[in-house]
Amino acid sequence: MSKKDPPIFDSTGSAEYADGPSPRIDPDSLPASATVLEAAIEQNRFQDGTCSVYCPGCAERLKTYSEGLPEVFTHFAEQCDDCGASIRRWSAVVVPGTSVPLTPHDELQEIVQSYWEQQFREGVETDGLPHTREFGRECEQLADRWGWDWKVSCPLCSRTLEELGSNHLGYHHWSYEPDIGTSLCIPCHDYIHGATDGNSRSAANDQDWRAQQIGLRDFRDLAIIRLSIRHRHAHDDGRADDAEYLKERYNIPVAVERIQTLITETRHLEPVEDAIMEFGGSPRIDTSRVRAKR
Repeated sequence: MSKKDPPIFDSTGSAEYADGPSPRIDPDSLPASATVLEAAIEQNRFQDGTCSVYCPGCAERLKTYSEGLPEVFTHFAEQCDDCGASIRRWSAVVVPGTSVPLTPHDELQEIVQSYWEQQFREGVETDGLPHTREFGRECEQLADRWGWDWKVSCPLCSRTLEELGSNHLGYHHWSYEPDIGTSLCIPCHDYIHGATDGNSRSAANDQDWRAQQIGLRDFRDLAIIRLSIRHRHAHDDGRADDAEYLKERYNIPVAVERIQTLITETRHLEPVEDAIMEFGGSPRIDTSRVRAKR
C-alpha cells in the first residue's frame, strides 16, 4: 500500500483521497472450514494441526499435512488420480482434518469458482504472472473437465470470452506504483479510459490533464464515474451508486467517501458530464448473437 496522500480539496468539495487496494478479508473472521489453498497460504491459515488438500471436482484427497501448512510454502503440483486433473494452489481446496465435510458438486465448486472470480476482480495482470490469458484458460479447462457451468467473464459487463469474441481479459490499472487494478474486457476497458468508438486507448493518456482542467484530481476520478455508469448499464442490481460495493468489486484504491461523492454528485456537474460524453455513452451490451447460437 502506498503512503497516504495529503488532504486535497477540489472544486467538488471532496476531502481526502486515500490510496490503497480494497481491504482483503480478515482471516480471523473466516470460518475454520474449507478454502482455496492459495488463499490459505496468503492468509497464514491452517498452520497448526492436520489439514488435507482436495480436488474440488471429485473430492479426491490429494495431500495431507500432519503439522499444518508449511510456514514457507514453496511448491504444490498434484495430479488427481480420480479425474486426472492437474491441480495447482489456485484450484485446490484445503480443509482441517483428513475428511472433507462438504459435498463435492456444490460447496467445493462454489469455493473455487468464487476465488477465481475474485482473482479477476482484483486484477490478473497482463504483464505479470500468471498472465490473464493463461490463468483464464487454465480455469476454463478445469471447469470443462469437471462439468461446471462456469466461464471467464468480464467483472463489469458479465460477458463471457465467447460472447466477447476474445481469448482473454485485459487489465485496467487504477495505480501503476504500487500496481493495483482489475481485469476488464477490451470494450469496458476502452470505455473506462474514454476511448470508445474507434478512438485509440492512448487518448486515455490525456485523462489526467482533462480531469484537472475540469477541477478533478486525476484520471481515476473520470474512470470511477464511467465505471459507475457502465455498471448501471450492465447490471440491474441497484448497486451503481453504492461506493462501498464498487470499491470492493472493482478493487478501487480510493476512499469510499470520495467514490460516493464522485458517482452521486460530481458526475452531474456540467463540465464533468461534457467530459464523460466526449467519447460517447456506454457502448451497447449485445449478447443476442451468442444466445441465438445456444
